Amino acid sequence: MLDCTGAVGIDGDWMLALMERAVDASGARRVHSHIESFDGTVSPPGFASVVLLDESHVSAHCYSDTGLLAVDAFSCGNTDPARIIEVIESEIRERFPEMEINRRKRVERFLTEQVNGGVRGFVDRHFHHFNAGALRDCAQSLDKFLNQGGRLMVTLAGAMSTAEIGRSLAPLIRAGKIHAITCTGANLEEDVFNLVAHSKYQR
Repeated sequence: MLDCTGAVGIDGDWMLALMERAVDASGARRVHSHIESFDGTVSPPGFASVVLLDESHVSAHCYSDTGLLAVDAFSCGNTDPARIIEVIESEIRERFPEMEINRRKRVERFLTEQVNGGVRGFVDRHFHHFNAGALRDCAQSLDKFLNQGGRLMVTLAGAMSTAEIGRSLAPLIRAGKIHAITCTGANLEEDVFNLVAHSKYQR
């Protein structure tokens, strides 16, 4: 899904045609398209549009005068809804370069869909409630950073046992994801870091 601002004056018919092109590019089969335009007399000026698929839908809702635009795509079958969103996002950015995408999000489909492993998978499984949203986004950002070759500078303060350090840091160190560690604390002694980091340990 996309949550956008800054697309002032976006035309509903153009948006519906874009949604249809995105669906066709994804390989999904569309079975019906509809747009409902609002002139501001009852609902705020703008439009709501939907492309019905044989395996679900793509929809868009826009307040044309303020530039608020929300787009979502869902698929119950083999079509990747992220592909549909990518096409829509690319063309919208080209036509409205001043537009800002405030949120771009993918959620796992159904309770039976396999969740990705790693940090993101853990957070997806356990932190769906509202007050953990920021933590979830942070974990996904960290996962992306590490997967793209990023390395962490870690600062530790306070006492930690050897077991705690081993569980939390040793896998990252051995995977080459830690650039350096600075620390204070009674139990963070040289022999502990030598045990964890092995040949990468430097005094």
